[in-house]
Amino acid sequence: MWAMMQKTSKTEVKVVRVDGWDSRCEVFVTDKAKEKLRRAGSSFKLLNAQSTEFYLALAPDDTPLLFLGIRPFTLIGSNAHVWMLPFKGLKTRHLRELKRLFEMYMKGFTRLVAQLYHYETVEIRFVEYFGFTPVNEVKGMTTYVKER
Repeated sequence: MWAMMQKTSKTEVKVVRVDGWDSRCEVFVTDKAKEKLRRAGSSFKLLNAQSTEFYLALAPDDTPLLFLGIRPFTLIGSNAHVWMLPFKGLKTRHLRELKRLFEMYMKGFTRLVAQLYHYETVEIRFVEYFGFTPVNEVKGMTTYVKER
């Protein structure tokens, strides 16, 4: 499980477990993420409903940085689909700390999968920084995998 708080010399990022996506958070997401939510419509609602764990990363001043959802492939097993929405407050200085927190959390899974469209450039850079590798591309969507 992610640590509730991890300290570094430059910043302090808090990660809290939440009950699911709250549409009131949309005011904090990037314009690209807002468009992504609009296009996804009911499929986003289904993804949110099927996910079992949700985390919100916050800056020291409680500015939202990142929303992360996890949808297991099966009820028993350690493979899961991970999805995320970056917030406007997410800056490069937060990435190293978020990576450490992510690595701690990853210990509960043997395989994480993320699927991203070619236009989701922030998310692509994010999963690549976190050690995901591209394994398949179909119709503008690339599947990234991180295995332990």
